[in-house]
Parts: sequence; structure tokens; C-alpha cells
Amino acid sequence: MIAPILFSLSESWKSAGLILRNRSTEDRRAYALTPTEEGKKLNAKAAAAVEAYDFAITKGLSEQERSLLIDLLHKIERNAKQYEVSDD
Repeated sequence: MIAPILFSLSESWKSAGLILRNRSTEDRRAYALTPTEEGKKLNAKAAAAVEAYDFAITKGLSEQERSLLIDLLHKIERNAKQYEVSDD
């Protein structure tokens, strides 16, 4: 189940000072996660790194080629979500 994994991750982020985790005021079974200033800084740094990497690996592609690549990757992603592996 995914919930224990998410709780464990949120505990790590909370311990690292990246988020605040409080019980939801709307649903006592749920938690509200809020980034701290340190969490926001780390998120911005990570986003910049991803953007730089994206630029580096698509270097030499025109905007039209880059757009086509993204469209094709989205199609593959949609197909993968619909595909079910059989245990047979």
C-alpha cells in the first residue's frame, strides 16, 4: 500500500525540516503537508537542476522537435498507464 510509504517519506522530510505535517482540519485521517522555508529553497534548487538537465539533454533540438518529443513521451506514458502486466 502506498500510504505507509508516503507517511515514511513525510516523516523523513519533517525530520529534515523541509515540511510541517499536521492533521487535516477537514479529515482527521489525513495530514496537511506544508513546506517550510528550507523546503521551498530545496524545491527551487531541485527545479532549477531539473530544468538545466532538461536543457542539456535536449540541446540541439529545435523547439518544434522538442515539442514533438514531449508529445510522444506523453503518449507513451498514457499507453503505459493503460497496460497491465499479467502474472500468467
